Parts: sequence; structure tokens; C-alpha cells
Amino acid sequence: MDDASALRITKLNNSNYHLWKFKVEMLLVKDDLWEVVNDDIPAEATDRWRMKDRKATAHIGLLLEDGHLHLVRKQQTDKGMWTILKNYHEKSTLSNKVNLLKKLCSFVVLCLCSCTNCTHFTNY
Repeated sequence: MDDASALRITKLNNSNYHLWKFKVEMLLVKDDLWEVVNDDIPAEATDRWRMKDRKATAHIGLLLEDGHLHLVRKQQTDKGMWTILKNYHEKSTLSNKVNLLKKLCSFVVLCLCSCTNCTHFTNY
């Protein structure tokens, strides 16, 4: 990972997971490391695979805010790190669904309140 690539990716925090995930995936693809994250861990890991795994682990770990390090600190592979972060940020809980519904309702109310001629909302 060169410095220019790292500077363009904001470290993962509690509000940027989906954008962070896309950018880090693209970085790992660029550096020919994505397969060690995405594919199954081989039964017989070669030295080359272990080296790529360590590089991908470093890429992911260095692009996390300090508050996220506790989530992945004990993971032995980048695939484990990726899975933990995915499960943490993409969890489908009732609370997440209610918050998403609140945001949607607020957006609709904002659109309706800011619209002087709301006929385009009733044409559906």
C-alpha cells in the first residue's frame, strides 16, 4: 500500500462502512490481495499465500480508526478481520431497521415540507 492510496481512504469509523468497504476492496484488488480475503483459506497455505495474507491484514488494520481495533485484534487472518467487520456493520437488528425507517420517514417529511407544489408526489 503506497502512501497515496492510504491518503485517499478515510479510516473506518461508525458512519462510513459501505464507502470504506468499497474503497478497501478496490485497494486490495489493485495490490493483488483480494483473493486472500474473498476466497476460502487454503488447506495447505503456501508461503506466498501467507505473505499476501499478512499484507492484506496490514492494509485492513491500518485503515481502521482506533475504536475499531478491538474488534479485529485477535483475528489471525485478513478474512477473519473482514468477516468480523462485515458482521459488526451489516448486522440486521430490529434497532437498525427502526433507525433506517426513521431516516426514511424524516427524508419523506423533509421532501414534502420543502416542496411548494406537491402534485408530483400524488401522481403515482
